[in-house]
Amino acid sequence: MEMDLITAASNNNGGGGGGVNFRQSQKHELADAYLVKSSEIGSSAHIHTRTHLGHLLHPGDLILCFDLSTANLNEPNWELYEQSHQGKIPDVIIVKKYYGDRAQRKRRRRWRLRRFLDENASQISTTNSNRMDDDYNEFMEDLEEDDIMRRYINIYKDKRKIESEMAIDNDDGDDVPEISLQEMLDDLNIGD
Repeated sequence: MEMDLITAASNNNGGGGGGVNFRQSQKHELADAYLVKSSEIGSSAHIHTRTHLGHLLHPGDLILCFDLSTANLNEPNWELYEQSHQGKIPDVIIVKKYYGDRAQRKRRRRWRLRRFLDENASQISTTNSNRMDDDYNEFMEDLEEDDIMRRYINIYKDKRKIESEMAIDNDDGDDVPEISLQEMLDDLNIGD
């Protein structure tokens, strides 16, 4: 389900409550979020939830969620769980921030990864090939969004895209995550 974020208020109080010491996550921030379904923008039907993605969310963002209030769950013990945890189960669980059109993100990507060619690549059907391409693009999007994951992967500059972008500066001003040029490696060719 798609939802628009109305407000997100951070709950980062800087320490443990009640004298309990705990290590705070550097990657997550607890926040209260007020949401509205994309199909119901303009109505006053706000949904409140808490999320660990407070550091990523801003008012007006599009996010992907699980709507537990209208979900048809096929779990035989769900009703018992719901009764025993009354008032503690959220109506909506925020899964991830939606950054927009995948094709546009792919066009703006100024980097590439090196891949080993599979010897059996010619035997792969077009359906499996399309699925593998989709998985590869999802992996590249995950790399853009997660700087910790990027640390362990060599990312190379795509000189063709960098040169073409120098001529046309198409910065849309949105907050789509990008990999900086400082993080990219120059391509090394043995024949040079």
